[in-house]
Amino acid sequence: MRLVGVTTRCKATEYKVSWNQAGPQGPQGPAGIGGTGAQGPQGPRGLQGPRGLQGPKGDTGAQGPKGETGAQGPKGETGAQGPKGDDGKAGPAGSQGPKGDDGKQGPQGERGPAGPQGPKGDDGRNGVTGPQGPKGDAGPKGDKGEKGDTGARGPAGPAGPAGPAGEGGSATVVTKADSLYLPAAGGSDSVMCPSGTVATGGGFVAGGSGQPFITTNAPYLNDDGKAVGWKLYGKNVSGTIYVLCLKS
Repeated sequence: MRLVGVTTRCKATEYKVSWNQAGPQGPQGPAGIGGTGAQGPQGPRGLQGPRGLQGPKGDTGAQGPKGETGAQGPKGETGAQGPKGDDGKAGPAGSQGPKGDDGKQGPQGERGPAGPQGPKGDDGRNGVTGPQGPKGDAGPKGDKGEKGDTGARGPAGPAGPAGPAGEGGSATVVTKADSLYLPAAGGSDSVMCPSGTVATGGGFVAGGSGQPFITTNAPYLNDDGKAVGWKLYGKNVSGTIYVLCLKS
């Protein structure tokens, strides 16, 4: 037995015993004869129990957050020059170059003796094309050609300028408008003046994104030749048709 401080740890072959501490409660004794006796004194504190075994290893904790990227380190010094490499193998032969220009003709030599007749040579190449000759005389006038087909009617022109002001007087002008639709296959549309009026002008305002094609933009005439409205002929047009009417 050795006496140590409270915080001193025992060796592996020792047990720690503490004094002046209460031990575990003992079992209750049997009842005495003649009734229950007086309460006995408290027993001495029991010995310190042996140290428990090492508990199992706990689970691994969760991954901590990623730390911030460190500062850029200083640039290292340039390494020494490496040794010179061996010469590479010779590359493949290049393609045939273009034919060089013919050399200048040398001076004429002395005439030698006539040689034996040689075999017939190949035909020579064509010579260089000569310069263009002068312009020839004009030929006779040709026959008159047939008359061509009539071309397609052009789009309607812009409205003409306003006419001069008339003499003093009074008139009641009525403007009437209606929706306009001419299909892509072609068609007509019209708007009529109220009864008792005559048409003095008209037109249309095209809408949509298509290219309108108008062949007729004119007054609508009744059987007596009186303008009583406005008419349009064409295709691929939508918008508004209108007529200006004056009391007759």
